[in-house]
Amino acid sequence: MNNFPFLLSHTAELLDLWMAEGNNTPADILRRHFFHERPYLGARDRRFIDFLYFDIIRNLRLYRWQVRENGSGDEPESAILTVHAFFVRFPGQAQDLTFKIEDLTAELFRRYAYRNIFPEDPAVRYSLPETLWQHIRDTYPAVQLEACLQQLLEPSQMHIRVNSLKSSPEKLRQEMATIPFQEGRISPSALRCEQYQRLDSHPLFRGGYFEFQDESSQLTAFACAPRENDTVIDLCAGAGGKSLHLATLKKDRGTVIATDIAPRRMEELRRRVKRAGLRSVRCLTLKRLKQDYMGKADLLLIDAPCSGSGVYGRHPGRKWELNTQKLNDYCRIQEEILDEYAGLLKTGGSLVYATCSIIPEENAMQINRFLKKHPNFRPQSLEPAFREYQIPLSFPDPPFMRQILPQEFHSDGFFIAKTIKTS
Repeated sequence: MNNFPFLLSHTAELLDLWMAEGNNTPADILRRHFFHERPYLGARDRRFIDFLYFDIIRNLRLYRWQVRENGSGDEPESAILTVHAFFVRFPGQAQDLTFKIEDLTAELFRRYAYRNIFPEDPAVRYSLPETLWQHIRDTYPAVQLEACLQQLLEPSQMHIRVNSLKSSPEKLRQEMATIPFQEGRISPSALRCEQYQRLDSHPLFRGGYFEFQDESSQLTAFACAPRENDTVIDLCAGAGGKSLHLATLKKDRGTVIATDIAPRRMEELRRRVKRAGLRSVRCLTLKRLKQDYMGKADLLLIDAPCSGSGVYGRHPGRKWELNTQKLNDYCRIQEEILDEYAGLLKTGGSLVYATCSIIPEENAMQINRFLKKHPNFRPQSLEPAFREYQIPLSFPDPPFMRQILPQEFHSDGFFIAKTIKTS
């Protein structure tokens, strides 16, 4: 590839849009619009820009520190960060790069005194928002924490969940032999691929044979272990990935009721239900759900709104939105949801609480608070559910909750807890 100068200028332009004051568009959506408006960029060009753009967002705090230490002046930040990231990730090409066009990128490239130096502060070295560091620094053993933070700086792999009503991982892997899929590490329904593949136009995807879903996220439905005739409620369904999975585990029998505060997400869920060929999934408003199903559900899944700190490798832009106020808001919302909707369960029903977070206030501390406040609920071990599906997951005490860190299975960070309503 001999058009690096051209690509660096485009990367800096895209980064500048993301860093612009007042921008509220997520990094991946901004990138999609950017490429749509520049159809002259080929697939290789897009892959390069995509890689460097997200690398800078993942390492933003570290790269800013390194640029300052290397003596940058008043250069536009997006341009100097792009130049710096190129030196970091492509040191061989940087030595011999020549520019045909004398633009800002070329000027910065020539006079930038690059050094690969690192700070002592772990929060800067691993590019963490200060709020996240303050809440996890004493939560995990040092070696485990370092591995976790390193993994969050790596691009996430592509994981899919095979629709067990239509196929199996083994069969789908054979039918999609041109895609370098590997077996899942913990989910029996998963296939994974190290490099992102554009598969949303694939005939088997359009036919409902698989969905895009991280392996850690797939464990949530397995933890629920729904019985075929259960009435199941997916309270914070979003676009419905877990609702679909629950329905397939129930062999499309009984009822899965999906709801979400955002109606637009429910529209996407309806399209996915149709594509998967499912009949047991119903979409209801929260108001209708409370009217018709109080005390009637066998299983309640609350995949609660959270900081998303376990998926920063997949959505790096989200971590720079986190601050103390936002974390407090998430914890308050989680508490309110648990308190208000636990009554949907009948006696003997199970409540599964999940987040894609690694922050204890959103996870173990939240569910322990719930149990203390609601004595008619008690812990329910996750081990039988995972044993039923032959999922090789270890369970330290207490076995009713499990924190999955990103480095364990090279998947998203995730938390799952299970309780049962006793009266």
